[in-house]
Amino acid sequence: MVRRRRAYYSSEGKNIRSKLITYGIIAGIAVGIGYTVYIAIESPSPIGAIGSAHHHIAAGIYINGEPLDLSEGKYQVQNRAAHFEDGDGNIVHKHATGVSMGFFLNTLGITFDDSCLFLDDGRQFCDNDGKTLKFYVNGAENELYDQYLLSDNDRILVSYGDENDEQINEQITNIQSVELPSDSRTQMP
Repeated sequence: MVRRRRAYYSSEGKNIRSKLITYGIIAGIAVGIGYTVYIAIESPSPIGAIGSAHHHIAAGIYINGEPLDLSEGKYQVQNRAAHFEDGDGNIVHKHATGVSMGFFLNTLGITFDDSCLFLDDGRQFCDNDGKTLKFYVNGAENELYDQYLLSDNDRILVSYGDENDEQINEQITNIQSVELPSDSRTQMP
């Protein structure tokens, strides 16, 4: 009788252990799938293959009303996915899908978000004392900042300072007056 109980409890213990292991594996898989879905939803679009796009974007950065000179050699062709070229610091050449404004500026050593602009020389410009960082796409204020995905023929303005509407409109007009090449085309990867 004692042997039967031991055998019963031994097999019952194995069944419980087996079920716990199975439930643990199922829970681990569910967590892994959930995490993967979360990352896919929350992460910005991945950069496509070089050649998956051919777009041109007019862009400019103004600090306290003065344009930042992005025509310097250190800002030219820093990344094949998106870059300035030929000494021009106003036309972004985008050669891949999924390129955000943040990705592009990072290739130049510049970062920004909804309240700060950090230049490659260490200077930083953050919202304070009435001065703010503003981001405009095609003449309209945009709240995506570094997450904004660049599109063909966009007109992008990053402006820091205490400008009034008239001064901002002048900066927007300057960006809109940049003549973009007409050979933009969309290619499928």
